[in-house]
Amino acid sequence: MHEYPQAGLAADAFGEVAAVFEENFTAGEELGAAVGVYHRGRPVVDLWGGWADPARTDPWRSDTLAVLASPTKALVTAAYLHLVDRQRLDLDEPVAAHWPEFAANGKAAITPRMILTQRSGIVCLDHAPLTPSALRAHTPVAEALAAARPEWEPDTAHGYHATTYGHLLSELVRRRTGLTAGRYFARHLAGSRDRSASTRTSGCPPARTPTSPPCWSPRRRP
Repeated sequence: MHEYPQAGLAADAFGEVAAVFEENFTAGEELGAAVGVYHRGRPVVDLWGGWADPARTDPWRSDTLAVLASPTKALVTAAYLHLVDRQRLDLDEPVAAHWPEFAANGKAAITPRMILTQRSGIVCLDHAPLTPSALRAHTPVAEALAAARPEWEPDTAHGYHATTYGHLLSELVRRRTGLTAGRYFARHLAGSRDRSASTRTSGCPPARTPTSPPCWSPRRRP
């Protein structure tokens, strides 16, 4: 049996969610986590428990940030499409029309639509491995994307843009507004709703940063 802090609420009809959430900890399969569920617009599950650090000294709190990978693609997409709607942008206009450096290495014909549908071929940055500091700075990422070579002829195939999708759209937003997609989302979509989110394309303003666990490589217990 593993002891751990826990808190939160679950509606009676969603008691099984709470039970499964607890099992992850009692079985030793989880260090720290949170789960929230909305049903028909109403919050029915809001649970958190465990620890925010491997040493088990910092309890997971209601505002502890968790790492999101692909779910942030939805936020970046929403930010970009909001901009498209506001400025009546053409999804079939070449990216290079507003980001000239992007035309290098066979990318002159790539359009925002190809990026949104993950058909651009810019799926990796093996030529310029990125560091955490480069990711935070944004500019080195944009430069690496501009120098990238498509893995296939653009718009002839589909492939998951796992680590490039958000950065590509964020630079398109920045070229139009001066804001990264994360900053744009915070200003135009999240503000009044008090959504705290930090993406690889921006980061939270310091005054709004909730507690955040450090990054480490989890190991599944036998």
